[in-house]
Amino acid sequence: MKNLEKLKSEITNKNFDGHVDVCDYLMYLGLKEHYNDNPLIAKAHGIASVFKAHKKHIYDYDLVAGSIHGRYTHNNEFSHTEIEHARKIVDNYGRNTFRTNVDHYAADFDTPLKIGIGGMIKKIEKSISTHSSDVDSDKKITFLNSALITMKAFSDMILQYGKEAQAKSETLQGEQKANLKEISRICIKLSAHKPDTFHEALQLVWLIHIAFLYEKRFAMALGRLDQYLY
Repeated sequence: MKNLEKLKSEITNKNFDGHVDVCDYLMYLGLKEHYNDNPLIAKAHGIASVFKAHKKHIYDYDLVAGSIHGRYTHNNEFSHTEIEHARKIVDNYGRNTFRTNVDHYAADFDTPLKIGIGGMIKKIEKSISTHSSDVDSDKKITFLNSALITMKAFSDMILQYGKEAQAKSETLQGEQKANLKEISRICIKLSAHKPDTFHEALQLVWLIHIAFLYEKRFAMALGRLDQYLY
C-alpha cells in the first residue's frame, strides 16, 4: 500500500501546465508520407506513428506500464502553426469518435487475451492471403492491410514500453528495480505472445486501453473485467 500511495502521488503531482497535446502532430507525421495512398492506409500509418513515436513514460512506482504522459510535450517544442497545420490535416482524414460510431463501447478484449497480439497479426495475414484472389476484394484487402499496419505498430509500442521499463530499472534499486524488470519481461513477451498470468493479462488490457486514448477515443470502456480476466 505504501508504494501504491507513492504511485498515486507521482501521477497526481505530474504538472502538464505549459504542455501541448502532440497526438495530432504525431499522426500527421505518419499521414504526410502516404498522401498518395488509399485514405484508409494513410490513416493506419498515421495511427501507427502515434503508437510508435510517443514517449513511453513509466512512473517510478508503476506495476502496470502505460500512461498518457507521452501525449504531451513542452509548448516550445512545436510552434502553434505546426500544431494547427497538423490538426487540420488530421481533421481532413476524419476522426474516430462517438459521432462516427467508433467510440463509447467495450472493445473485444477476449481475442487478444486468448491468442495474443502476435496471434492477431497472423490471423490478419492469413485473411489477406485468403482474400487476395477474391473477385472485387480490393476493399477487403485495403481494410486488412490497414489493420495489419496498426497491429504491428501496437506490437512495437508494447515492445517499446518493455525496453523503457528495462532502461528505467537500471536507475533504481530494490523492490522498484524488481518491479520494473518484471514489467519489462511482461511487455516484451506481450509484444508477440499471449498472456499466461493475471498480471500479464492486466498489462495487455491496460495497454489496449491506453492505445485507444492515444487515438483520442476517450469514451472506450473496459467492460466486464471480472469476466474476461477470470
